[in-house]
Amino acid sequence: MIRRLILAVALLAFTVAPAHAATPAEHQPGDPGHGVVLPEDLDHPCAGRKLLYHSHNDALYGTRFGGQLSIGAVDGQQVTDQRDVCFRLPLDADSDGNDVSRLTIPDDGSLDFLGAPGSQVWLAPQHADFTDNWRPIWSGIGAFDPAHELPGAVPSNFKDRLMYFDLLSIDGPGDVQIFFKNAASPAERLFNSADAQMHTVEYEVGAHGHFNWTFTKPGVYKLRWQGRAELTNGETEYTSWTDQYWLVGTDADVGLPEGTTTGLRTPNLSTPTPAPTQAPTPTPTPTPATTASSAPTPAPASKHCDALRTRPDTFIASGHMDMGPVDTREAALIDDRDPNNPARRASGTFVFEVPDRARKDIPATLRDTFPTRPERMWMLPQSQQSDLPWLGFSTTHHPAPATVRINKVSGPGRMYTWHEGLQGAKLELDSGDSSRTLRYPANAHDHQAFGFTEPGLYAVTFAFDSVELVAVFAVGDAAIATAREQHANGYRDLDSCGVNAAASDTWVGALAKGIRSIDEELSKFGQKLRPVATTSPSKPAAARTVISTVRATEAKMVSKQAVPKQTASHKSASKPAQKPTTTSAAKQRDAKATGVKPTSTRGAIPDASAPKGGGGIVSSFDQGAAQEEPATDVTASGFWGGLILGVGLMALLGGIALFVVAARMLRGVARMQEGV
Repeated sequence: MIRRLILAVALLAFTVAPAHAATPAEHQPGDPGHGVVLPEDLDHPCAGRKLLYHSHNDALYGTRFGGQLSIGAVDGQQVTDQRDVCFRLPLDADSDGNDVSRLTIPDDGSLDFLGAPGSQVWLAPQHADFTDNWRPIWSGIGAFDPAHELPGAVPSNFKDRLMYFDLLSIDGPGDVQIFFKNAASPAERLFNSADAQMHTVEYEVGAHGHFNWTFTKPGVYKLRWQGRAELTNGETEYTSWTDQYWLVGTDADVGLPEGTTTGLRTPNLSTPTPAPTQAPTPTPTPTPATTASSAPTPAPASKHCDALRTRPDTFIASGHMDMGPVDTREAALIDDRDPNNPARRASGTFVFEVPDRARKDIPATLRDTFPTRPERMWMLPQSQQSDLPWLGFSTTHHPAPATVRINKVSGPGRMYTWHEGLQGAKLELDSGDSSRTLRYPANAHDHQAFGFTEPGLYAVTFAFDSVELVAVFAVGDAAIATAREQHANGYRDLDSCGVNAAASDTWVGALAKGIRSIDEELSKFGQKLRPVATTSPSKPAAARTVISTVRATEAKMVSKQAVPKQTASHKSASKPAQKPTTTSAAKQRDAKATGVKPTSTRGAIPDASAPKGGGGIVSSFDQGAAQEEPATDVTASGFWGGLILGVGLMALLGGIALFVVAARMLRGVARMQEGV
């Protein structure tokens, strides 16, 4: 049963535990975030502690202090003891006066678990604008994040690589929930103080993420937590219990002297209502809408290989990834798939895989975020999913701020990046608009969603001020297969793989394109010459639904790309994890999850089956009856015309064969010259 804390009682004599801040020797050094330290003699539960707000923090952080498993916190980029901090969710606004601290529950059903539509809750959001001091507060969850731990400190003996945070008790005026919400997916709920079945937050070791923390009423909340880890040897390791304090509302609401919490803005009278975050709905056909953009001219999805010119040797299908400037005056990818051994990868040496299961239908309310209003995209989410790359930008390996932009892109479609929260999405970078930039302060770390409008191979050049980083993306299963095949072949066939017309930078590429064009025309010519099989009239077939040839073909393509069902369990920091803008959700077991991220809601159209009892073409105008075919008997004029045409065709084919042989010989000479 939840115990409510009466503020007057809480402000009576209260013994503050002595500070036990983590020493630099135990964790990576990092800069602390913004906050206000309360006087030691203040009659308040947080006396002598630092109030964390307007900055990044981890409100729950699993680590070791003095060799003991512990629940700590992260202040900015610095690991600290829970007993030294309190988390402050004040009444605040953005630069336009919009309330950023309270949420009005929408009437679309997406957040009904928070309360009645139209009612309000206090919200520490999963995404906060780092360009505006992370208002009101940006709180995450983590466990042995390699960004904070010393080399070798990330444990490898935790069963399922999980650490658990168990709620022992709560004192406060209302209820607390923790969850994550993507625009294209149902909410993923991690914790609910009002539900005894949801009193445990489980999180993957070596991960970090950000979530929505909601409070039904303003006031002081004290949550008592205990951490544990089930070890691979069958034992269980426990932390000591720790009290976590949240101060929600105005200074008066939380018993602080007026003006204690500084730097706030006064919201407008009205509070924002989030746009409906409806679940994805299937589009009429599997074919994406055609939209005009300034992106490169589309090439065959799985046969556009210009993006592989850098000959990447590392394929990345999952894991925590940060791109940004590094201390060697260049840009690099920090690959954190192995938390104890992060790898630094040079420009153009890696491929991010974006499989077909990452294809999502875009809700109508989110499409207006993008200039081309795509109906579907292949998406790498802002939150971490264990089976997809989790991309972000970082200046944590660079001592100065940096501005990120897209300098160049090669690919069949358009790429977007964006941040999203309960109150909408914000477009950040656009491959069709090089004027868009992102400014990161020093020692900042941020994750966002990446989306691609078309399948295929992309090479995106990100500029971090004066240094560049080329990132290759294989979007769709066919593109991934092509990239891996090219890598296995030593990238010897890039010119014959298929290139953009504007990027055919060698005579061999142009020659290969010419041969392919002739081959395509011959195939079309052969189709026209092919005789139609004679069929005798048959009895009318039973009436049936007729699917057009195009729709039937699309149906076959979709049914071949069946998407495996996903569960709501998210191992690696299941929701965004980063330092200045992100969202992620800790792994959740199926029994506790209330929503499942759909992989693709697009239903495949059944293949059209041939009618029984006849091979005639079925028309949509003849009530399902088989049409009679015209006779195809050979006539004299047809014989001599066919003979002449056949001789001409043989001559043409012979010439093309000689042409191909010559082309291969020239290609061999070119390769020998390259070898010399």
